[in-house]
Amino acid sequence: MTPSKLNEKELNQADRKKIMSALFQDFVIQHGQTALVMLGRMPGTDGQLMTDPDPEAAKTLIDQLEMLRDKTRGNLIPEERDLLDRSIAVLQKDFAKTMESMAEAGSQEPIKG
Repeated sequence: MTPSKLNEKELNQADRKKIMSALFQDFVIQHGQTALVMLGRMPGTDGQLMTDPDPEAAKTLIDQLEMLRDKTRGNLIPEERDLLDRSIAVLQKDFAKTMESMAEAGSQEPIKG
């Protein structure tokens, strides 16, 4: 997941819908990347994986993406909807894997939600 970047020339030629779509997609990607960092599945800005994952923080970000999907239902273009759906599915899978790994290591009590 890499945020798309609109360069200045594209911004000058873009209409409001295109700009809002790019910003929406960047928002989803950034939330997803942050959740993956919190799960210890993606390096942070320092280039290192978290040695002590924070699944509660990741769950909050995943829940926020689910809320966003529910609140925007019927208002997204297919590209936005697909990105949001795929991001949530990947994050839920990685969250489950992280929780399983932590449970096996005995380092985390279950998170309800």
